[in-house]
Amino acid sequence: MFIQAMLDKVKPDEGSFEHDALQRVNRQVNKMTTLIQNLLNNTKLLDGTMELHCERFNLHQLIEEVVFEAKLTLPGYFYILKDCSTAYVYADRLKISQVLDNLISNAAKYSPKGSEITIKCKVEQEKVHLSITDNGIGIAKNEQERLFDRYYRVNNDKIRNISGFGIGLYVVAEILHSHNSKIYLESEENVGSTFFFELPDAL
Repeated sequence: MFIQAMLDKVKPDEGSFEHDALQRVNRQVNKMTTLIQNLLNNTKLLDGTMELHCERFNLHQLIEEVVFEAKLTLPGYFYILKDCSTAYVYADRLKISQVLDNLISNAAKYSPKGSEITIKCKVEQEKVHLSITDNGIGIAKNEQERLFDRYYRVNNDKIRNISGFGIGLYVVAEILHSHNSKIYLESEENVGSTFFFELPDAL
């Protein structure tokens, strides 16, 4: 709140060092707050005490927020949004943000720099269907069944230098399960992956 108050007082003049610096600090504070909240959510999920706080919200706006953060932390990719401008859902906004952040950041981490990451929406039969597609290393068929297990990491020499604890996709699957949804995967090695899930339409 203090940083936001300072931002309100500093004029956003072109090339203003003070305004740009405060914006960067504000983004990092927001990012850290989100990380802490996600950690608390994960702890509650793992011990079975997670609660949902559902509301109607603009999914396109949320995706743009997550992509904005991804561009800062994982630059060098082309993030493409398709057909999401009219999508409204009824869900827990913070937890769906965590789902999107995990899937989009994974798509970037396991793809070559300069490649496209496509987030697509389709409103159909009172559901909003989402897909996140990358052109990355892909996942072998024999690994796909266990991909959403807790602490499971794909056994692939190409990802040995990529950090991770093996709980991200497990958390994604559990959050979606709590929304009466499932996550699906289509993947081919050395071609890329697409993750699919759906949420209740709130139009």
